[in-house]
Order: sequence, then structure tokens, then C-alpha cells
Amino acid sequence: IIIAKQILIPISLSFLFATLIYPLTWFLQEKLKFPRTVAVLVGVLTFVALNFVFFNLLINQISNLAQDFPELKEKALANLEYLRLFVQENFGVDSESQHSWMRDRIKGLFESGSSLLENMINATAGTLFQLLLIPVLMYYMLSFREQFRKFVIIVSPKKKREDTEKIMKDISTIIQRYISGVFTVVIILGFLNSIVLYIIGLKYAVIFGVLSALFNLIPYFGTWIGAFFPITFALLTGDSPSLAISVFLFYAI
Repeated sequence: IIIAKQILIPISLSFLFATLIYPLTWFLQEKLKFPRTVAVLVGVLTFVALNFVFFNLLINQISNLAQDFPELKEKALANLEYLRLFVQENFGVDSESQHSWMRDRIKGLFESGSSLLENMINATAGTLFQLLLIPVLMYYMLSFREQFRKFVIIVSPKKKREDTEKIMKDISTIIQRYISGVFTVVIILGFLNSIVLYIIGLKYAVIFGVLSALFNLIPYFGTWIGAFFPITFALLTGDSPSLAISVFLFYAI
């Protein structure tokens, strides 16, 4: 799996996205009577166009965030200095050890974050190839879905072919509904998170809203894993602790 990941990843993602846009291609083909090739092509191009617009907006936001990292780092260090004095005055913890530990951690956090954002923006040729491969694979998966189905039935034992076809239909229906449901939730949460975080006053609300929404793909723990990033960002760069508390309360609710 590790050796073949360069091809297995785009194949897996292509299957996921092909399942997601299958209802659109089915509607164009069955209801509007488009030829299958045209219906699939329109579906794939619609998917590509929507993703292009979305990622273009997201990359612009990430670029702005990367440019503001030095200023944000200074703001975070100032907030930590205030926290250090508060801890020293109220709990008697050694000031020098606090100061050294905090500065090292916050510098490391922003330096690693800056390099990560730069790597995301400057995608490698291999990554671009994988991204370009996905729409092509989606097209063939949707165009030749009947051949895939027939192949599985043919290689099944004759006595089990009826059961095989029924199981394939059930699996197809369940996967399609599950994936559609999950992505619908992610889209709703992406809009909701971004709007509320913007109203609260968090900078780069769209980035953190979308990021935390994507983590909801992880069952149960995804909400709080996604919430960790905007809460931490608000705590480090906000003008007061009330911003981080507001973000925390939003995700708790």
C-alpha cells in the first residue's frame, strides 16, 4: 500500500468523488436524456469548476495568513508575556523558566506553521499530477460503471449472481447516501462556522471555518479536533481571552 500510494490515493479519491456526483450524472442522463458521455463530462467539469473556485478562494486566504505570520507571532508572544506575568504573580512560578519555554514553543509553532502553509501553496509536480488524474479517473469510473458491474457478476459463481447483483445495488445505495450526507454536513458546517467565526471577530474565519468543518469527517472527535485550531489561534492572537472563550462556546453549542 505504501509503495503504491501514488496511484491508490487518486483512485480512492476518484471513487469517492465519482460516487458524490453520480446523482447529477444520473439526472442528466435519465431525466434530461443527455448521452451518457455528455452527462458524465458535464458532471465532472461541474465538479472541477466548483473545486477550482473554492480552492482559489482558500489559497488566497492562506497566502494572506502566511504573509501575516510575523505580525501574528509578535502578537502571540505579547499575549504569552501577559500570561507569564499573571502566572508569576498568582502562582509563584519562576519567571525565567516560563519565559524561555514559552518563547521557544511559540516560535516553533509559527515557524512550522509558516513552512507548512508555503508547502501547501507551492504544490509539487507529483501532487499536481495526482490532482489532474482524479477528474480523468472519475470520468472513466462513471462512464464504464455498467462494465464494472457486469464484470463482478461474471466472475461470481452462477448460483450467486442474483445475490451478487442485489448486494452490489445495496452497497452502491448505502455508500452514495452516506457520502452525500457526510459532504452535505461538511458544506453546511463550513458556511456556518465561517459566518459565526467572522461575526465573533476571529481573523481568517473562512480558513478555520472550513478546516474545522472538514475534521467533522472524523466521527465523534472530529468537532473538537477541528475546534482546537481556531480556539488556539484566538487564544494566541486575540486582543483578550474573551475571543477564545467565544469561539470555545460556539463549538460547544
